[in-house]
Amino acid sequence: MAWLTALLVLAVSLVVHGNLVDISPETYRILSAHNTARRAVGAANMLEMTWDAGLARQAGQWSERCRYIRPRDEYDVGSNLYYELDFVYGFDSIQAFVTRALTAWADHQNTFRYARNCGRACSYVQMIFSETDLVGCALSTCNNLEARAMTDKSASLFVCFYSPKTRLTDSLPFVYGEACSQCARRGYRCDDGLCSHPDRAFIPTWVIDGNELRPSNTAGRIEDALTINERNSMTTAHNSMRRDVRRRPIEWDDDLERWAKYIVNCTTDYPGPEGTYTNFLRVQSGDDLYRNVLGWTDEGDQTNLKLIHGCRTMRDVGRCNHYTNVLQLALTSMACAAKYCGDGTRQLVCLYDNSTDRYARYRLRPDPRRNTPRVSNVRGTTPSYEAEERRRILVERQRASRGRLTTRPTRPTARDDRREGPGVAQKTRQRPGVYTKAQN
Repeated sequence: MAWLTALLVLAVSLVVHGNLVDISPETYRILSAHNTARRAVGAANMLEMTWDAGLARQAGQWSERCRYIRPRDEYDVGSNLYYELDFVYGFDSIQAFVTRALTAWADHQNTFRYARNCGRACSYVQMIFSETDLVGCALSTCNNLEARAMTDKSASLFVCFYSPKTRLTDSLPFVYGEACSQCARRGYRCDDGLCSHPDRAFIPTWVIDGNELRPSNTAGRIEDALTINERNSMTTAHNSMRRDVRRRPIEWDDDLERWAKYIVNCTTDYPGPEGTYTNFLRVQSGDDLYRNVLGWTDEGDQTNLKLIHGCRTMRDVGRCNHYTNVLQLALTSMACAAKYCGDGTRQLVCLYDNSTDRYARYRLRPDPRRNTPRVSNVRGTTPSYEAEERRRILVERQRASRGRLTTRPTRPTARDDRREGPGVAQKTRQRPGVYTKAQN
């Protein structure tokens, strides 16, 4: 019976205490923070850090145990850990939490010494160790978190696993020298100061399905729709641009997504419904949408640029570029859609608006019984989006035919060709916790 007792003890020790939180929108942020720190050290042999789904899964298993301690023998990986008291809630809370964790680890560079022992900067050394080029991270909320000899209540634990595992206490973290000077001898290419593996993507294209990960395209099949990872990266890219100029973040909106999917077109840049800002982009199939969208920052405030696939403002009241549309102060919602065009390119359209104004514009109000919007009754009718648009276009055509409107053509333009769209689902955000702790 001794073996049975030992088995029960082992089972109890492996009980999962935490709840895994989806951090897939933060994947690019995590990788960018690591690679930014790695570029800054001035190393000749620094490898580019890339995402590994297997490490992310293992990090999730460890974080669910709610133990603030580095794994020793069970996983052959390097690790960094960070926790705060209080749970994370919603996109903004998760984003801020992950940013604070990465910043806490990177701040240990203030105590870094170039030596064989990481000393008091082990978290930072783990981020910049030249031979470690794979990372996967996870976040869990814990009712009870074991932190050394204490147990903390209601905490959030962030864990990153690294591979290959390195000995931080008896190895030099990198070789000083001209950036990329040792890449070619190992068969790597130089990419912005880092040695990049020729057969490895910066981040693989994965679709998150619960806690399971699987490739987005199977048997070479190409789909029009954005993958979940691309959708999350679009939200991250837009909020990164807005955060740099202190704009409040915007959230993905399912209603706008259905509009975007309906109007995306490879031959004509159809804008979104009245009251929305629209951005268009054509890229090569397989290109990283995240990096292309972040490239809109290069347009600055120049609204007289000649853009092949450009932008439209709300009601076409002024000039724009992609970047100025993203930075509109009143925006609360966004969504994008993509379409493969058959010539090796892919068309992207992104819509932006203020959800509160949209409710007022279409006379919508939430239905508390179904948690979905509905159209309020006006004069005994229940007009749909399409009916509203048709009525507006009809009125303008009648006014134009009577000579009272000379600024708009009588034939419908691309902006007049708007589609039917359903309701809106509003989202809420809460503030993250205050107490923080990062493991060195």
